[in-house]
Amino acid sequence: MIEKSLLHQAVFFLLLLIFMIAGCGKESQEEKVSITLNKVLFTDPEKVKLRVENSPEILDQLIAYFDAATKGSTIYVSIYLFDYPPIISAIIRTHLRGVNIHVLIDRSREESIATNVDAIQRLQPILIENSSLTIVNSDVSSGTSGSINHHKFVLFSALDIKNEGLAKNVVFATSSNWTAADMKKIQDAVIISDEAYFNAFLGNWNTIKKYATSGMKNFNYQVFQSADKNLQAYFLPRLTNGSFDGGDNILEILDKISDFSNATVQIGMSDWVDSRIATVKKLIDLLDKGVKVEVIAKSSAGALVQKDLELLRSKGAYVKILVLPINIHTKFMLIKGRFDGENSEVIVTGTHNFTTNALRSNNEVILLMKNNPMFKDYQVYYQKLKDTFN
Repeated sequence: MIEKSLLHQAVFFLLLLIFMIAGCGKESQEEKVSITLNKVLFTDPEKVKLRVENSPEILDQLIAYFDAATKGSTIYVSIYLFDYPPIISAIIRTHLRGVNIHVLIDRSREESIATNVDAIQRLQPILIENSSLTIVNSDVSSGTSGSINHHKFVLFSALDIKNEGLAKNVVFATSSNWTAADMKKIQDAVIISDEAYFNAFLGNWNTIKKYATSGMKNFNYQVFQSADKNLQAYFLPRLTNGSFDGGDNILEILDKISDFSNATVQIGMSDWVDSRIATVKKLIDLLDKGVKVEVIAKSSAGALVQKDLELLRSKGAYVKILVLPINIHTKFMLIKGRFDGENSEVIVTGTHNFTTNALRSNNEVILLMKNNPMFKDYQVYYQKLKDTFN
């Protein structure tokens, strides 16, 4: 009898242990941490300088997020250039495990027609059930220098990120196209989870899809601003009822600087054409008023732009012109000081080059973030660029 009693007790405690373990697993699943993402990624300047190996930080993170998308969730993609096989594979396997994926991909210019053919051919037959692939042929302007869908953003409705937690309404916005060549350029990517911000991007995505085949000339310039005004997104082109409204976002942002002697402006810019020379002249004006100005650009900038950048340098500004094939592809500006009446740290980034097409013709986004912790990350990166290329 004693042996049977001991046996019953042992079975009881074994069952209790199994129940507790199962219960703990269930509890940990139910109590999985919900997280808010707010971070920036950069390519490595040293790798960009040497051009021997890729700097995959941004595209690797993007692939990891595709793999982390929860079953039944939805992903929205808007991309200009895309031929990187690992991302094509990531989209396919993510779709096959039950994630809905909707892709906008450009075919408005010779460059995107040639680059995107493989991604279109591989994804179009697969993204059909609860998913889609839509080709964008913008008609805002015509010719090889015409309008494009220049976006590089992905919207994730839900991510289960290993060792971090659950994130919803995630916007992944980058300067980087999805090509191997873009991993050899200076790039940035901003990742934010915010429902209102997410919905603003989704609204823009839906508008571009609506006009994807024809009618982009009817696009109307859209602006998002968070309730606290610290997060803004400007969705270009600057068209109202089919016509350019005459504005320039960059000049409008620079006009908000005051208390000049205590202000700093740092710019890292990819394409800069002579038709946007007013931007350089504004920087010269700010420098003359006491603002500390720093610029990193590249040798493909317009001749008149480079002439005025040299004038900026002669007046005491830091100016570095990177000689191709060393390539800066970011489009960011950092402002520290009195901005719009308040002492602020301001990040301006996105896909917007200092070109006329970027202002008047292309689907683009300019992101503006005030007093965000990422500002320090951008400052550190800017100094690293200066140290690397001086």
